[in-house]
Parts: sequence; C-alpha cells; structure tokens
Amino acid sequence: MFDPDRTVGAIVVSHRDCALLDWLVISGPHQGTIWTDDRADEVDLAPRLNDDGTPVTIPR
Repeated sequence: MFDPDRTVGAIVVSHRDCALLDWLVISGPHQGTIWTDDRADEVDLAPRLNDDGTPVTIPR
C-alpha cells in the first residue's frame, strides 16, 4: 500500500493532519484530479468526489 510508485505523477497539495494528505495528479489518465491519501489510517488512496459523485478536478 505504501509503494512510492503509487504516487508517481502526483504532488501533495494538502496535509489534513496526522499524515492524511491530498494529492493532485499531474500526469497520466487521472491528470487534474485530486485524490485523498488516508493510508495512515489504513484506508487506500481514493479520488476525492464532489457532492454529485464526480471526481474533484482543477481547471486546466
């Protein structure tokens, strides 16, 4: 779960306390999306979702 290759092409954009992070994917098929990283709480990486269930993205 903690293999560094899993976050290649992404940068940390937010630290939510206790090693909980948000990543911005900057390359690859998920480019422009934000992913939550709650692996410190033994929860895998997952896309952050809007209220309507679509992935949170940043404008290009």
